[in-house]
Amino acid sequence: MEAEKPQKIRILNIQTIRDSCKSWWHSSYGIDWAVSIVLFLVVHGVTFFVTPLQRFLPPNDPTVGYPKMADIVPNSVLFLLALALPLAAIGLMQIKRRSAHDFHHAAMTLIITILLVNTVTTSLKYAAGRYRPNWTAIELDGNEGRLSFPSGHSSNAFAGMLFLVLYLHGKFRIYSEGHTSSFAQSIVLASPMTIAFFIALSRTIDYHHNYSDIIAGALVGVGVAYYTYFLYYPPLSDKHCDLPKVHADIKTVEVQLAEVTVHKQESSSAQGSSATVAIPCAAYEGKEIIEPNP
Repeated sequence: MEAEKPQKIRILNIQTIRDSCKSWWHSSYGIDWAVSIVLFLVVHGVTFFVTPLQRFLPPNDPTVGYPKMADIVPNSVLFLLALALPLAAIGLMQIKRRSAHDFHHAAMTLIITILLVNTVTTSLKYAAGRYRPNWTAIELDGNEGRLSFPSGHSSNAFAGMLFLVLYLHGKFRIYSEGHTSSFAQSIVLASPMTIAFFIALSRTIDYHHNYSDIIAGALVGVGVAYYTYFLYYPPLSDKHCDLPKVHADIKTVEVQLAEVTVHKQESSSAQGSSATVAIPCAAYEGKEIIEPNP
């Protein structure tokens, strides 16, 4: 009796299955891009024509009499750290595992985070109209001296760095169910937060903000980053936290799954039962896919 030919086994992981979907794109993502950009442009367009709240300022108030100093962290450096650095990390993750879906969702989440945090921060600045600690020295600079609360440097730094920390912790599955990690690994991935703290603290050293301004800015940045990140990525405790969410309207794919044992002996053959099941692209874990013998 002729021995049965062994079946071919092709090992696929969750990302391979996901990339086999016809498309991960959904029209709602385009709407999300548009809404975030429009909100940013509307708020900054309105504030261009209005002035901050006119607050009463007691004469000879010492809290606004600090000297004018140059920015320790200029806006250009803030932009590189809060936006370009996380984008570079997203690009590096594509070397580890290329995925248009993940790249798009990560880039979209980051950019929406930065746009939204600036929208919120600018709105609060004009509504509060708080004088900067160096107001007396920069009084002739117009509105700039009355935009102390909250700190925009702090909100942008904490938003960008917290996104990066959440993204890296998800990619390395630090808190993922069934995954063993270490304090050393986690603290390295959390180290970008030191950049955010340094930027925030620098704004009190160069007398551009009060401590309450940078604390408020940090809270705005943290809140916005958490809000946007988990819109598009699962909780860090999820076993698939390293992958972006798939929209509920995306159709499932059908694959042939089987549990197979392959023996080294020449007389043995790979055997197993297979069944056709429909699974969502976001839920598939690595298993063997059986290809029929020719």
